Amino acid sequence: MNSYYISRKLHEMNRPLRTGLLLRSAGLGALALAMTATVPTLAGGFSNAGKMNLARSGQAAMLLADGQVLELGGNNSLAAEQSADLYNPATGKWTLIGNINPRGIFGYSAVLLPDREVLVAGGRALGGPMTNSAALFNPSTGTWTPTTSMSTAREGCLLILLSNGKALAAGGDTNFSEPSTAELYDPATRTWTPTGSMTGSFNGYTAILLGGGEVLALVAEVSGGATDLYDPATGSWTANPPPPPALSGLVGLLPDGLAWGADILYDASTAQWTTFAGPSSRGGVCVLATGQGLAAGGTFEVKARPYPIEETLKSAELWDPRTLAWTSIANLNVSRTGQSMTLLLNGQVLLAGGESFDKSAGALVPIASAELYTP
Repeated sequence: MNSYYISRKLHEMNRPLRTGLLLRSAGLGALALAMTATVPTLAGGFSNAGKMNLARSGQAAMLLADGQVLELGGNNSLAAEQSADLYNPATGKWTLIGNINPRGIFGYSAVLLPDREVLVAGGRALGGPMTNSAALFNPSTGTWTPTTSMSTAREGCLLILLSNGKALAAGGDTNFSEPSTAELYDPATRTWTPTGSMTGSFNGYTAILLGGGEVLALVAEVSGGATDLYDPATGSWTANPPPPPALSGLVGLLPDGLAWGADILYDASTAQWTTFAGPSSRGGVCVLATGQGLAAGGTFEVKARPYPIEETLKSAELWDPRTLAWTSIANLNVSRTGQSMTLLLNGQVLLAGGESFDKSAGALVPIASAELYTP
């Protein structure tokens, strides 16, 4: 799915979290034992990684097979929406790829396919309604090729790659309604086919592919949070146990297969949730190769007249799976929130773009700067 929705959700949830109950002590104990020999001492720091060619906030970031990182789009300008920045860790250079979105679509969802192309689906045309159109972007050639359209117009839909190589699109917003329908994209035939509908109409998503191949979708609705579980084998959705309150979304899988978020764990084998105190740094989060969690940036409110001002943080924290606790580490070089955070093949994390407080503007503005976290 479009990283704008995940990063914006984290940005908006800049508040203390309640500490939940330990729901599965045996599983967490096993996790602690497994991680004891592999989790290093809490350390690490941030270094400058240059600048993207354009300021980007809420962009879709993905690690390509060759180790480069594609920063696609951004919600801050038409120029950002119609381009991408490609980061090469070997050289530390950023390359601008233009004209990838000539129609000016924003609010789309994107996912990297097994053939190394990027599927971009849905969104909203500038000055127009939501669209069901889809296209393929080839990072190697910089070309943008239309493909078969979805059956339903969707903005901000769930879009995730399944273990069978197909892409699942579900829900989203479509011209003042929220469809529960879902469909599958087959890269081999470049066609969409319908699959089972979600158990309800929802208006926000984070999703993760579980170890067994099922998709756990964390969804928001008027009455509160809910989860839906999609089984590719049957093409059906089932309602899952609802998540605890005050959670920040699912980010990735830990080495033992537990689904992890900044203040949440989900055990698919027991369908149980565990909550813990979240970080104060809520600009963005990711799972490290060590099984630790990294949180960086965020916002805080400053009293001012006539209205309070929201400024950005430089703080960063590491989550330890042995203790379920967050510990402060060295600060970011640039205060930011809503940045992309991508784990590189060498274990470093690339933090790119987002928004930073601008004193002259007195507001948050999109930025182009990037930095690397080295464990």
